[in-house]
Order: sequence, then structure tokens, then C-alpha cells
Amino acid sequence: MSKPMIVPASRQPEAPKRYTVPMPMEGDNGLFTQSWYAVCMSGDVEKGKVIGRNFLDGKVLVYRGEDGVAQVLSAYCPHVGADVSAGWVTENRVVCPFHAWEFGRDGFVCKTGVGDPAPKNTGLFHFPTVERWGIIFAFNGLEPLWQLPDFYDQDGPVAGKRLSDDELIITTERVFSMNTDPWVVCANTLDQNHIITLHHISPEDLPGVERIRWRPHDVTYEFTARHWKNEFVKYSVGIYGTTFFYQSSTFDGRWFGILAPMGMPRPGVTEPYFVLAVKKGDGSEKALKEAKELSEYALDVERRFVWQDYSILTLIKFRQGTLTKSDKPLAKFLDHIRNYPRAHPAADFLR
Repeated sequence: MSKPMIVPASRQPEAPKRYTVPMPMEGDNGLFTQSWYAVCMSGDVEKGKVIGRNFLDGKVLVYRGEDGVAQVLSAYCPHVGADVSAGWVTENRVVCPFHAWEFGRDGFVCKTGVGDPAPKNTGLFHFPTVERWGIIFAFNGLEPLWQLPDFYDQDGPVAGKRLSDDELIITTERVFSMNTDPWVVCANTLDQNHIITLHHISPEDLPGVERIRWRPHDVTYEFTARHWKNEFVKYSVGIYGTTFFYQSSTFDGRWFGILAPMGMPRPGVTEPYFVLAVKKGDGSEKALKEAKELSEYALDVERRFVWQDYSILTLIKFRQGTLTKSDKPLAKFLDHIRNYPRAHPAADFLR
């Protein structure tokens, strides 16, 4: 019987380096990045209904008044802490199921169940709320620091033409959750090497740090590449806040846009969505058929991209380790994330 071979280890690699300024993860020191977060699909909340969702490090409610407008508020009643998401909607107010306190869209209590005067300056935390593309979003802050991005044609947000939602056919769907913070998913856009090694795209002119547009709340750039079947692709990509991936693509002359907004039901978990846009064209039967075919093609491409990322991102223990020369855009993006504004004004309301 042969003996097992033991490979001697005369030397070991150095332990993985850790950047002297660690990456702040969501929830560290009780703070979260100030970004727009996807909370739920529009179809999850019918008119005159209320639902509950985990958000940041606590719970929120989402209700839709009789006027059809959706609003995100903190879930726990300031009276004795009942979960208002188990209540109901009357007109455009949400009602606590325990003592029937009523709250307006601004979060303030406007009526008590037994007729006592409504306590002044008391209520639920009011999150800035926007509904677009079939998704309800909440901003982590008192006021939004930036607005939801628009779609642009093949020339991107600087030189291109803005496309209104009315010009587009929009398809929205949920994607499977990932066990990491949203900004880690977003960092892939500036990890240009992974475009080659993981996605097997052949870029022709990836920009360096100096050609990437760095602004306080977004990072964007353009490049061209050859795709899996040697299609020529013109890309305009970017990250908005810490929760939005943007892509405008022209595949052999056919344009489509992708947004991947992300939710975070708790720190360390990302719930991504796809928002796919194609042009309506002239609205004819032929144009709509072509748009449908392009939508199906584009969704297939993007689903494959996400699946390639999924096994990596759901297992990753992200840190800034030993970076190389071509990692400069990623290194600068990580500094961008370190400096990104963080807050948690709803902390005392959510838990």
C-alpha cells in the first residue's frame, strides 16, 4: 500500500493584506448609506391595503391610499409599539390595529381611536417615497440627495438623448437575493477585470480612472466590446448612490437599457430587481413584435450575467486586499464608498 504524498511547505504566501482604512459595511456603527432602496413591487400593495417589509435594521409598512399613492413609513406605533402593518387603510390614512390610531402620509398621528386629542409631534417615520417602473422605493434620509436615474440612448447620460418612460416598454422582475451589501454588488461595475475573467466579454477601450466620471452620488463611463457571439456592443454603465446599477447597451445596433435597483431587508442581504427598457418605435404591430423579441433577448443576456455573479457575490467576504495596476478604477470606487454619506434618521422608529 503506497504512502500518501505530503507536499512540504518550505514557504507560505503572506497573509492577505487588509487595507488600513477598512470598508464600512451597511449597519456599521448603526449607519446606512443614503440611497434609494427598492422596498417592494407595486403589485404587492393594492389600493386601500397595507403590507409590512423588513428594511435596513428594522421594519417598515407600505400602504396605498384610496387615491392610489403609495407611502413607506416605519411600522411600529409610537403608542405602545403595535405593528401598524397589520392594520388597515381608511381613505388616505393607515390605522393601527391595536388602538386605532390613524396616521397620515406624512407619518403624523391625526386621530386616536377613543377620541383623545392626537399627540403633537408624534408619529411614524416618513421615508421619502417614489413609485416608478413597477417598484416602490424609499430613501434613507430626511430628504433625497439624488433623484432616480433616467434612461438615455446609446450615447449615454452626457452626450445622449434622455428617453422618457412613455417612449419605452418597461419589464420589471425580481432577482434572487444575494448575501452581501448592495454596494458590493455595485463595485463589480468598477471591477473592470471581472468583465473579462468572469463574464468573458472582450472590451476594446475600457477607460482608466481619468476617463471615468466621478460625482458625489454617481459614477459613470462608456466603453465598447465584443460580446459572447462576437456582437459589437456599445456600453454606457454607471452606479447611482450605492443601490443602482445602470446600463445602456447597443448590441449590433439594437438599443436596450437595464437598471438594477436593489433593496436591503437587513444588513448583508441584497434583493435586486431588473428594470429592462426597449423603445416602442412607431407603435405598429411590427415594431411591438420587434420590441418584444428584443426584450426577451436582453433579459436572457442579463439573467446570465447575474447568474455568473451570483455564486461569487453570495459567498464573498469582501475586503480591499492586494490590488494590482489594472485595479485602479476599483480602488477609487472603494474610496468613493468610504466617503459616501451615511445616516440613520429612522433608527429609533424601526426597532
